[in-house]
Amino acid sequence: MGRIPHGVWDAGWQTPNWPAILLLGVVGLILAAALIVALTRKKPGSILPRVPFVDVLEEERETMITVELPGVAEAEISVELNDDMVTVETTGARRYIKDIVLEEPVDGATLRREYRAGLLTLRLARPAASAQRGVTGSVSPAAV
Repeated sequence: MGRIPHGVWDAGWQTPNWPAILLLGVVGLILAAALIVALTRKKPGSILPRVPFVDVLEEERETMITVELPGVAEAEISVELNDDMVTVETTGARRYIKDIVLEEPVDGATLRREYRAGLLTLRLARPAASAQRGVTGSVSPAAV
């Protein structure tokens, strides 16, 4: 192998010039870190919405939905009802969005909402037919 007069290799002994290699490695790490910071920096208006934690409890007469929305003012919360889907969305510095699909359609006129300490609680009355969970029809004894 020929002699390399300058650069990373030492011309006299043909061994690595460790200070130069370390300097190149440190510069590479700094550039990589700067690139990562530039790509992941939060820019106003371009923040992707978060998905909140949701708990759905379907009771006999009503459906109760609890949504965790920490750091959101009550005025920033919007709730939309479409048949069996409830959409919760927020605006502002902390954006959240969640589509919640229910087992059956609910009556939007019965919506009651309460927001306290970052928890949004929605209560919706279930249709009268679903409140009756009994068996319909007649039961005949088995012939033996």
